[in-house]
Amino acid sequence: MQPQVNWEVVEPELVLSDALYEELAAFRARAGGSVESAGQLRRFDEQRPAGQHRALTLARVRGHLVGVAETSVPRSHDRPGWYALDLSVHPDWLQSNVPDGLLRRAESQLPPDVQVLLTSVKEGDWQEPFLNAHGFSEHERMWTSTLDLQTFDPDGFQQHTERARAVGLRVLPLSALADLGDETQQRRLYALMIHLLSEVPFSEPITPWPFEIWRERILNAPDFDPQGFFVLLSPQQEWTGVCELYKPDPARPGTLHQGLTGVRREWRGLGGAWLLKLTAAARAKAKGWAAANTSNHAGNAPMLAINERMGFVREKARITLRKEVG
Repeated sequence: MQPQVNWEVVEPELVLSDALYEELAAFRARAGGSVESAGQLRRFDEQRPAGQHRALTLARVRGHLVGVAETSVPRSHDRPGWYALDLSVHPDWLQSNVPDGLLRRAESQLPPDVQVLLTSVKEGDWQEPFLNAHGFSEHERMWTSTLDLQTFDPDGFQQHTERARAVGLRVLPLSALADLGDETQQRRLYALMIHLLSEVPFSEPITPWPFEIWRERILNAPDFDPQGFFVLLSPQQEWTGVCELYKPDPARPGTLHQGLTGVRREWRGLGGAWLLKLTAAARAKAKGWAAANTSNHAGNAPMLAINERMGFVREKARITLRKEVG
């Protein structure tokens, strides 16, 4: 006979304690979920607009967490009726009533306007068949890939940048181009980023963050590094592309995260993406970092091809599952 499961619903308006953030971060790591630190989880919550939906359900046995479910507004698909689900269960409790109980309680806390529920899982993990059996299906697929910077030789790829240099394209770090204390420069970068993100082949177009939210989540983030944020310049000094390197997560020491790499459509096909990627990788290697990882959508064949030729090694796919509700 299984021990009694105690269910706890955390009020959305409640400010979580430091101890609960620490407990949530440690539990999710044990359960094979996200590897965010307690500080990162707190920052995510502090970045939510006031009044935005968020509900948390905890399953405890003898006072110990065995399952966590959270519903919230998706960070990249903030549109009416769309909500996100995060579901984590301790491996010892996967065959119990905890997964079903968490999902049922999480769905019961969704606002009445819910239309679509999204969740992200690793291919092959328990959540994939479990959620498929509860009405979810694949919506989009991404791969995280990692480049070993210790064995990577940037000089071996210079032939890919010859066209870019021949037409006058060049790359400089953002720190050499803009005073990020100047809102005009901030908005110039914001406009370029939103334009480039609109051309990423998502299954559904992303919902751009308002400028103030973007500034808080990106420019004011602890891992933002203007010296590791590279801009592609046209011969006329227009900002035509970017490649982002973020400071390493403490959970992945020595490994930088490479965010968006993108080039405006009118400047594609000239080696600009190669110039951006190689400049960023060469800087990371020169600084002594061990590795860099990045994520790409399944439909982004050109960038996946560049990454593969550079030596990025794919990990398990991360799948977004979608459920039509109501």
